[in-house]
Amino acid sequence: MRAPRSLSIAFGVMLALGVAVIGCKRGDEASPSPHAERSDALPTQTQEDSGVAALPEAQTDAQPSASDVQDVAAAGHGQLPAPRLELIAAGEGEKRELRYVVAAESKQQLRLLITMSTQLSQEGSPKRPRAQPTIQLDLEVNAKTADDGNIRADFLFANATIEGGDKQRSEGMQRQLRMLEGLKAWVEVDPHGMVQSSGLDVPELFRESAKEQIGFMERTLQSLVVPFPAEPVGKNAQWKVVSTVIHQGARVEQELSYQLESADGNTGRVKLAITQSASAQAFAMGGLKADAKVELVSLSSSGKGAAEFDLQQLLSPMSSIADMTIILEMSNKQGAHQRMQLDSSLRIDVGTAG
Repeated sequence: MRAPRSLSIAFGVMLALGVAVIGCKRGDEASPSPHAERSDALPTQTQEDSGVAALPEAQTDAQPSASDVQDVAAAGHGQLPAPRLELIAAGEGEKRELRYVVAAESKQQLRLLITMSTQLSQEGSPKRPRAQPTIQLDLEVNAKTADDGNIRADFLFANATIEGGDKQRSEGMQRQLRMLEGLKAWVEVDPHGMVQSSGLDVPELFRESAKEQIGFMERTLQSLVVPFPAEPVGKNAQWKVVSTVIHQGARVEQELSYQLESADGNTGRVKLAITQSASAQAFAMGGLKADAKVELVSLSSSGKGAAEFDLQQLLSPMSSIADMTIILEMSNKQGAHQRMQLDSSLRIDVGTAG
């Protein structure tokens, strides 16, 4: 059995530093497994080996909301619980409530640098480590406070480029990343930074086919805001945000933890930590024959980072590193069987563009 050529688990690991996307990237075609004849092998996809899940090319004013995407993604899983913030420790010393107070209109230019490496292992084949090119995304952000006190940030993907990597692979990724340029999105949060709603400009025609990418991009933008407890907190205060997300049809439990290192006036710094896990369950993967199926054996990830915040600006410079392990089993009616493991390491840096 051969591994699919386009093994693209667009897996959103949100270290509150911004997006932390870890996933199974598109790999080279693997050698046949000794456990199955070539005639029984699960087919590979023929899409270009780009490593990036792209949105379809089209222009529209349609805006699927976060709830639209969640309803589609949650099919078969019941209604997903809303994310909840839990205060673990109020901290020490003088305590105060941390709230965003953004001016009538606040403009920012941000740059996201995403660097990732992967290693795919499968039965009967050697491990295949691969360093991915660095992805650079430039965002123009316009934030303003609404009459109800909530804060809305409008995003424009101004530029998307690739740095490093082999030429052929980088060119393929660059072509797909270009589709992001000009894309518009928005996120609305309450004064404590908890997401209330979000949306992405995607053609109505492609909502279903691009729902995984839509969900990924929304989670990316949502994670650019550091949330705070409603209660007053002091130095070394700790809190966490617990949520359930859907990736490739799999239900993943996620916990983001924060610790307040410092707060002086409107600025401060928090330490970040993330854990994600998923138990055995069905897993959605395109490009396979109708009689083929994929089962998620296990998923686990952990990461850490830090973020500086300014309560007068919604989005903050951040940095994080995360690691993930995903184990999958593939089979078909002819008895072909293959277990694969993908280990990923991701670094995300969010700073000011220019």
